[in-house]
Amino acid sequence: MKRVKVAIVLHMHQPFYENPMTGEIELPWVRLHAVKDYWRIIDHFARFGVKVNVTLTPSLAVQIYDYSFDRDSWWKLTLKDPDKLTPAERGFILNVLTKMVPKWAAQKFSRLRSVLESDVVEDDDVRDVQFLFNLAWFYPGEIEADPTLKNLMDRGRAYTSEDFEVIRKATAKYMKRVLEFYKEDVVECVGVPYAHPILPLLIDLSEAKISDPTNSVNLPEFKRLRDAEKHIDKAFEIYADLGLEVKGFWSPECAVSNDSLRLLAGKGIEYTITDESLLYKTWYGSPQAPAKAVNLTHRPYKHSSGITLFFRNKVISDTWSFVYSQLSGKDAASDFFRKLEEQLMFAEGEEILVVVALDGENCWEHFEDEGREFLDEMLGILASSKEFVSVWLSEVKDFNIEQLPRIEPGSWVWANFNVWAGHTEDALAWRYLAKVRDMVTEPNEYILRAEASDWFWWYGEDFFTLNADTFDRLFRDNLKAALLKENREVFELLDKPIKR
Repeated sequence: MKRVKVAIVLHMHQPFYENPMTGEIELPWVRLHAVKDYWRIIDHFARFGVKVNVTLTPSLAVQIYDYSFDRDSWWKLTLKDPDKLTPAERGFILNVLTKMVPKWAAQKFSRLRSVLESDVVEDDDVRDVQFLFNLAWFYPGEIEADPTLKNLMDRGRAYTSEDFEVIRKATAKYMKRVLEFYKEDVVECVGVPYAHPILPLLIDLSEAKISDPTNSVNLPEFKRLRDAEKHIDKAFEIYADLGLEVKGFWSPECAVSNDSLRLLAGKGIEYTITDESLLYKTWYGSPQAPAKAVNLTHRPYKHSSGITLFFRNKVISDTWSFVYSQLSGKDAASDFFRKLEEQLMFAEGEEILVVVALDGENCWEHFEDEGREFLDEMLGILASSKEFVSVWLSEVKDFNIEQLPRIEPGSWVWANFNVWAGHTEDALAWRYLAKVRDMVTEPNEYILRAEASDWFWWYGEDFFTLNADTFDRLFRDNLKAALLKENREVFELLDKPIKR
């Protein structure tokens, strides 16, 4: 019988949402995903005894550990008495919070729909929206298992300050559990550079033009190998403090270059993960796989630097991320294993490796049941199957390994770096970063935070978020803080938005 070694890699990450100028936590995603996703996804795998590789970005770990309700601006907004809200705050609650709930809650909470459809909204309506937004970001399975939370959900209205205290205590309980779940027997913790930078671009921004020669944006010169090293060194320090051993590192956005791989290898990192499109681009000059190349990703590769490279299966990974939420759980699981079986058609030997790597936190809110049925079905099969076997990356890093002298630089988005360095807004952000970096002696904490990939993701026109202005401000305020930390003058342009 032919077998598929299945390496599932779930990437868990959030950038620093603390505004260094005020100390306020400006966006709630660390709290909300910590309550609903991080712990329970690992717990789901643990209950079935299925091996999983899970990343933990240090910027996420630090924020979970240091979280404070007193600094969480969204939490405080939902606690504020409706009669004391400004018109802007009231509008934000009714027009934004009502739309930023997971799919299961949007369908379950009829109270939210009734408020949205009402011509007249009273203070009691606003109070219920404030409460239900927070409840919506609990895992529905946990709500059902907790009589107090279930009673609050079933009541559906007329929430009090005592009810908010129940939510606060439950939130604190789940947040405390997250980091301990990384020590579960089924988990291989995969490291990530400290603030999730695009390593190739930190080392040499000109890699953006190498990855896509048609990129005509006027980028500044930026070469900061020392900064890239600091992101890795600081990550190792945090994992040591948490008692976590990491053998491999996730390259943020699966972005790699030959220089970034040499850096990782030089730090003793055994493996990293990138996208299959870069393997095809390296060998065939195009990110699209020719028919004869389908089986190329069924094994890892040893880069000339000495690090092992795993190439994720793009179709299976992206189908899980973006399509399975539209199917029933059983149909999604069936499709998952059908796609794995199709890979066996191209097997050269009795065993192949398939790497399924994806964002591990954002897909679940689009499932009607937060992915519960899909995970039950998929993990149940993986736990008992002899044809499909779950593996950690460290145990297959030498499996049928082949040599790869070099790699074409790029990421898992379009096999290039255009998302982070392909628009005039990106170029302006890089110029600000370059100028501030030249004004300070070392990559201090706020330089590292400003080098996160997330700020650049939202510049340009590739993607949309209601929070684009907040991301822009956090980027610029981190640059201000970097200057202030070394008693340097903040230049006026940092007060002007980059995002148009």
